Amino acid sequence: MDNLDSLVLELYSRIKNLENKVEMLEVRLSDNQRSFENEEVNEINNEEQPKRITRSVARKQAIDKIENLNPSINVKIAKRSDSGDLIIQKNKITLDAKFYYSKSHIKEHVSSWHTVKEEDIFNDDIDIHIFSVSYEGEFHTFLFTAQELQNFVKNKESGSAELYHFYFHKHGDQTTEVRDGEKDVNKFYERWSVVADLL
Repeated sequence: MDNLDSLVLELYSRIKNLENKVEMLEVRLSDNQRSFENEEVNEINNEEQPKRITRSVARKQAIDKIENLNPSINVKIAKRSDSGDLIIQKNKITLDAKFYYSKSHIKEHVSSWHTVKEEDIFNDDIDIHIFSVSYEGEFHTFLFTAQELQNFVKNKESGSAELYHFYFHKHGDQTTEVRDGEKDVNKFYERWSVVADLL
């Protein structure tokens, strides 16, 4: 009888184990089916969504903007060993530009968060600083000469990491930088002419 009892218990245990495995497989199958349906919905939604904006896309937009406004100017992406991110040339004159990109962090209006190293701001090899913000598929750009940005940060705090933070906001026609107290930056907004002025 003991053998029979132990055999029944063993079979019962195996049946329970198989039932649990079947249940887990049913759950996985159900999850996979839902996941597949979600992927189909995402594919349909992705077809309707605009192209994802990255730093490379924003940088390309800035290059195109500079070259389209000034056909005699050539802009190329700098090498890693260069001081800047962009090299802007006209005839034999060259400008080095730092390029910073941020997506907007507030849904209601343009609101960027750029972080800049102190050494980049006070680098004598940099001529211009370009801050680009994407908001609702459009770019909003602030352009500073090296001297202008150095003067601008006199009233900002760099912190122990020697980093400056810039929060550019745009409400209607008003543009401000608000990280260390609100400052009007209208004169730097979409000021593409500064590139040709420096050349």
